[in-house]
Amino acid sequence: MDLSIIVVNYQDTKKTLTCLKSIVQSDLSGIEYEVIVVDNGAIENIEDQVKLAIPTAKYIYNKKNSGMGAGNNIGIKKAKGKYIMILNHDTRLETEAAKNMYDFIKKKKKVGLVAPELVYPDFEHQDSCFRFPTFWLPFYRRTFMGKLFKSQLDAFLLKKTDKHMPVEVDWVMGSCLLIRKSALEKVGNGFDERFWMYFEDIDLCRQLWQAGYKVIYFSSARVIHDHGRGSAQKPWFIAPLTNRLARAHIISWLKYFWKWRGQTTDSRR
Repeated sequence: MDLSIIVVNYQDTKKTLTCLKSIVQSDLSGIEYEVIVVDNGAIENIEDQVKLAIPTAKYIYNKKNSGMGAGNNIGIKKAKGKYIMILNHDTRLETEAAKNMYDFIKKKKKVGLVAPELVYPDFEHQDSCFRFPTFWLPFYRRTFMGKLFKSQLDAFLLKKTDKHMPVEVDWVMGSCLLIRKSALEKVGNGFDERFWMYFEDIDLCRQLWQAGYKVIYFSSARVIHDHGRGSAQKPWFIAPLTNRLARAHIISWLKYFWKWRGQTTDSRR
């Protein structure tokens, strides 16, 4: 098996089915692939709907909401492919995206992970590749302090990096990742499940760099991402009190910096 595509659904069947439709419409010629749908925090069994979209898809009913990393790990354990694509349920592959990423990583033995350009549904570019964050970075992004530390924010967002060619980056947003399975096996065979939501993608990229693999942002592939930023819908000083995702973001932020304490943000170099 060449490729395993894993989609984690969380109580949004409509978006998941749209994502699966985009897989069917993709150019995957010459690639033997499988699709695994993990129904995380499932309210009802949607296997019939999944099978209607992709008859060969594997459907895993998971009544517990295990979180993003753990949900994907359930699929990874069942995956048979030499390469694994993590695909959020709120994404849509453009026709050539998966094939372009697959052809690229297959030729680049030192690349452990490749990610596409992400765009919003109106096709506006979405920032999705970054430098490793510093501890104070969330304050710069969410408060007035961003105006005072604009240079740090620009560095984090790689504003001066030419992204029109394949480029090495510290980490990429986990909405669509194509990972070499042999590389994944060297860093624990999946995401660190201590991160229930958020920072699991940063952590994985950091582990891959430390294992000697490169993380590549690849703009020759494009994926539509209906990104809602659930943890940032209210002002920073209110969100932790009213928004579960905002609290999860803060908890994962603290766990991440505790895990990587004592190491610089330039640890991949």
